[in-house]
Amino acid sequence: MSDDPGFGGCRFGVERRRHCRFPISAPAKYVLQGRHGTAVMSNIGRGGVFLKAQNPLPVGQQVELFLDWPAMLDGRCPLRLVIQGQALRISERGSAVSILRYEYRLRHKAAQAAHPLAMVG
Repeated sequence: MSDDPGFGGCRFGVERRRHCRFPISAPAKYVLQGRHGTAVMSNIGRGGVFLKAQNPLPVGQQVELFLDWPAMLDGRCPLRLVIQGQALRISERGSAVSILRYEYRLRHKAAQAAHPLAMVG
């Protein structure tokens, strides 16, 4: 674990993961094999995310996640975090997804006014 106060300060109990996870409860959408679904993200870290989806994510499958990021670019531009990952494991609590690639995109203002996550992608 690093001494960097930005990321090394995560002390949420005994942590066996290589990278810290940060608690975040936020709605998300996903695309899996062409099907769309909804989920609630529980935590996120450099290596992966944990979420509770309406249907369990099949282990080994590629998944694309969309999360309206709580912070804004320059304090005025809403962002969406798009994650491409792979479902690693499932339990009764939810699904763990590794992060293979991610990017921030500007969120459509019309979608934001209508409903968070209304326009996926």
